[in-house]
Amino acid sequence: RLLKRYLEAPIALAPNTAELLLPSTRYQASLADLQSGESEQRRRIVYILGHISDAVSRLLSFAYSSTAGISCLSRSRALEILFAVASHDDIAQQQRVADVRCYFQALLYLGDFEFVGIPQSIAEFLDCEKPALARSIWVDHHQDPKAVQLICNMCLDFSVDDPELIQRMIPRLLAAKLFRYVVGVLDIISAMPCYAGIEALPAFWNQAVSGYMLQLIQTNNADWMCAALAVLGVCIRSPHLLSIDSTSIVQLLARRDAANNVPLRLACTVFDVLPFNQASEAALQARFDAMDAETLGQLVQQLLEFADSDSVAVASQLAVDWR
Repeated sequence: RLLKRYLEAPIALAPNTAELLLPSTRYQASLADLQSGESEQRRRIVYILGHISDAVSRLLSFAYSSTAGISCLSRSRALEILFAVASHDDIAQQQRVADVRCYFQALLYLGDFEFVGIPQSIAEFLDCEKPALARSIWVDHHQDPKAVQLICNMCLDFSVDDPELIQRMIPRLLAAKLFRYVVGVLDIISAMPCYAGIEALPAFWNQAVSGYMLQLIQTNNADWMCAALAVLGVCIRSPHLLSIDSTSIVQLLARRDAANNVPLRLACTVFDVLPFNQASEAALQARFDAMDAETLGQLVQQLLEFADSDSVAVASQLAVDWR
């Protein structure tokens, strides 16, 4: 009875995931945060599951229950925990694993369809042609960023080979300021041959990365350093790395003032991680020259603390002789 209550509890989507829009995306981001309410709820459920064979049976029973009123995300929670605690063989003794995975994915999508306001059933979604569904949603809902994000997820999850559709969606997502999401999308499609011919990919990379860096300082993100390094790490493995205009990003950030030197520290982080660029170095040097001694001393201390941490850069470009 306690397990049922925990499983049925509303999904605790972390407030800092609101910019991700779709419930399924926010749910997965909330799980990635070990301090979130949803992660805590997940730990409670795992703690009381009991023996693995009983756990598999109880989780499957809840996820496939015909009881009305259980949300798609609550059912998804049960299956997410199932795949985390049970092996392939444990699940296969009671249900075909491939079928459970398809059902799990469909539940996540149904939660998103409901959020966007598009009627869809499990059977309809599992049986439909995903490229046709994605294109039909675009025709009717292309003005809604939530719907565009949903279509984009479908294109990536089901390998919809439609470069023109992707090229029309990304500007919509950028206009909605979904910069972090777009970086993730670009990371995936840049490695997919069917999208390699999109000429606007370098421009999309620049808009997404620069937009996200500005967003970090505008929203006062407390974890801005970790968030920035995560995005810059994606940039480093991108085939479009050399097309990312680090100079423009550094100059954009270096011109801004905020408490605790955050924009300038972020500019230094971009300079430190992305390939060396003389123009970026000159922009930072000009900014340093214009600072008073006390502020510059604070910045040096902050940069030294960063250099002592685990930077994603192999050899720091901030190894300056400050004497």
